[in-house]
Amino acid sequence: MNPLLREPPNFNVWDRIMMAYVKPGTSRGEESREYNNYDDAPPDSVADSYQKVLGDRRKRDVGRVNEDPKAVGNEEPEDNGRTEQSKDLPVAPESMCENKVDKSEESDEPNEARASHLPLRVSLFPYVPPYIQFAKHDEKGPPIHEDIKSIAKWKLGKFTPSVVQLIIKNTGFDLVRHCDEFVGSWAKNLSPSGFSHVKESQKINHIPGGFYIGRKDSLCNNLKKMKNVYGAAEYYFVPETYVLPGDIYFLKQEWNEAEEKKESTKWIVKPPAGARGSGVAVIHSWGQIPHSKPIVVQKYIANPYLIDSTKFDLRVYVLITSVHPLRLYVYEEGLVRFASDVYSPDTSTLSDKYVHLTNYSVNKKSSRYMANQDPSACQGHKWTLSSLWSFLREKNINVDGLWEKIVDIAIKTFLSGESAISRCSNTCLSSNYPAYELFGLDIILDDELKPWLLEVNISPSLNTASKLDMSVKGPMMSELLNLVGYHLPPSNQISVSCRRKLIKQLMGAQLNEEAEGSGSYPGLVFDKRIYTKALSSEEKRKQLMYTEMYSNQMKYIDSILRILMPDDVRHLLISEDELSQADRFQRVFPSAGMQKYYKFFNGPRYYNMLHEAWEKRYHQDRKAGIELLQELCRNRLHLRTPLSMSSIKYGAKVAKAKETLNQKSSGVNSKKKSKDEVSWKKFSENASKKISRERVSVKIKKRSNLTSASFSSTTSGRPRNIPTSNHPGGFKLIRKAPIPSPKKNLKRGMVKVLGAHHIKPAQVTEPTCMNGNEWRVESVKNL
Repeated sequence: MNPLLREPPNFNVWDRIMMAYVKPGTSRGEESREYNNYDDAPPDSVADSYQKVLGDRRKRDVGRVNEDPKAVGNEEPEDNGRTEQSKDLPVAPESMCENKVDKSEESDEPNEARASHLPLRVSLFPYVPPYIQFAKHDEKGPPIHEDIKSIAKWKLGKFTPSVVQLIIKNTGFDLVRHCDEFVGSWAKNLSPSGFSHVKESQKINHIPGGFYIGRKDSLCNNLKKMKNVYGAAEYYFVPETYVLPGDIYFLKQEWNEAEEKKESTKWIVKPPAGARGSGVAVIHSWGQIPHSKPIVVQKYIANPYLIDSTKFDLRVYVLITSVHPLRLYVYEEGLVRFASDVYSPDTSTLSDKYVHLTNYSVNKKSSRYMANQDPSACQGHKWTLSSLWSFLREKNINVDGLWEKIVDIAIKTFLSGESAISRCSNTCLSSNYPAYELFGLDIILDDELKPWLLEVNISPSLNTASKLDMSVKGPMMSELLNLVGYHLPPSNQISVSCRRKLIKQLMGAQLNEEAEGSGSYPGLVFDKRIYTKALSSEEKRKQLMYTEMYSNQMKYIDSILRILMPDDVRHLLISEDELSQADRFQRVFPSAGMQKYYKFFNGPRYYNMLHEAWEKRYHQDRKAGIELLQELCRNRLHLRTPLSMSSIKYGAKVAKAKETLNQKSSGVNSKKKSKDEVSWKKFSENASKKISRERVSVKIKKRSNLTSASFSSTTSGRPRNIPTSNHPGGFKLIRKAPIPSPKKNLKRGMVKVLGAHHIKPAQVTEPTCMNGNEWRVESVKNL
């Protein structure tokens, strides 16, 4: 059991770590529209806060809420027999996008009951906003509540798949083209700069840097690097691949060696960002290689596993919901795509795409292509993955072992680009909420049933032209949208009283009578505090301490969960809420045996270590872990952000300094006193501002002649390895730096202010040449 619930920690540490959030100017019981009507009032004392986290069950009502648990890559535009899918599905103007129910489809429910439908589901944890509950692809839901309807908008992209549109319409949302305020969007790939236009309360279907594994040339370079570092035993699934013209010398060397050994020299040529079989050709002669444009040349798998003498490949769907921490899911169902002609290794057939390519977009044009409308049947040129497994089991093939290899390929493939994707995500995203991505992995089996990775597709085709396609992609997309967790966006169109009413209607008997009496209601819309990336100084210290234990699992696996910080709780509750919606999506990372993949990261990842310890302790008893997080969330630990805690401490410092100044200035003349009062007034006004990019100017004076110099520190452009604080303030010079001689500039030594701000003399804005080394702080200003 977590010692946090077993024994009181040191209150000096507790006061720093577990300081209750107080919004300046908000008294107990007041609601803040900015924070979705959470009761932000602090407990009466630190002991009160501690008793709440301990979970005094004698004081808690039985009815408390406690739920049980760059660039375009290999995009595959929808292929419905037309150039653009959007031509299939014309979109009405925004004013006409309201869902109008046909009278013939109306049920016998009263109008009031139907109009009060809320497409929301309650989180597993208290004080977490509800998630949108998306409808199924084949089941139309009732009209949603009128107050929700005003903000229920989904932005329609040029390539939004028809199955996604169908699910959104069934849920009751409006499809709009030109709108800045929307819940989510499913569109083509974005460049890194395009993510700057995405608001923190909006969610899109791409992660920054996805092209590092979605483009064939980038994937080749990343996999080759990993194979060189960790060996072919780990990256056994990568065929020999070269990116031309850069690798032309190495390809020629490989080609010559194969000819000397009289081995087959069949290679497949692909464009770096192509899809749907466009520009793909199988070659066997050096003269067939095009030299006019960049291409990818890959060793052709000339001995594929055949069914009915035809070649096939597997389309496996992989979902990434978070990069740091890494959360990766593999969908259990998929597609098996067959070539439409009998396979032949003869070189005379290499130009026949119907023999050697398995893309549906290519083979559907063949006169021999046979469609399959039965998802459970092993017939035609397209099967479901479950049908293939049934077929192989009948031949006594170990399907479970084969699936484990496919999962291993999915994890290692993403880890080959994890470092670059993580850097790109940290740069482009200011929150943990907006991004996720669905990838399509193309895998082929050789005659020994060894899986080989052919390519990774960004925006895999979600074409649902047949019943078989819909049976796979319809349930997958409905589950995916619920799994990634959408919230209603913040809006002033819903009043505070209306939010309370909707929350009561949503939660019903689950709403705690105590919370109802105190006016403390769960939020209805997106709360940015749950997805913030900001860390307090205590959280930074904990992460630094445990990343240093990265190489020794026994040191951190038990202790990392002893005291859960607010940031830890936020990540764990998001993960558990996400996992509660997974049905056919199998979460393969994090998992209990995930440590074997740590060596493929280019450095320690604190959140992966946290999730590893969590999975090891609770993967067999998730209810116990969820109850622990519920206990912490009841005290709103997950809502305590660095900004909220720093405002308390900084406000206390300002108040105390004001009182001290007033006492000391009682004997000073009125002119001096008024000047000080003006100075303190400006200072206290600046103190309440959000400190995201701060510039602190510390003016110091020499006690002897009061000659001054000005030092400055900018947190956004600070030198590397110089620690900073989340807030300025304080008036004590802790460490004194020697002052150079008059002929020298201030380039040596260091001044430490507040024990957290390190200010280099190289940053002196007005260097003053003086003798002596005794200094004191006169004032601090937040510019």
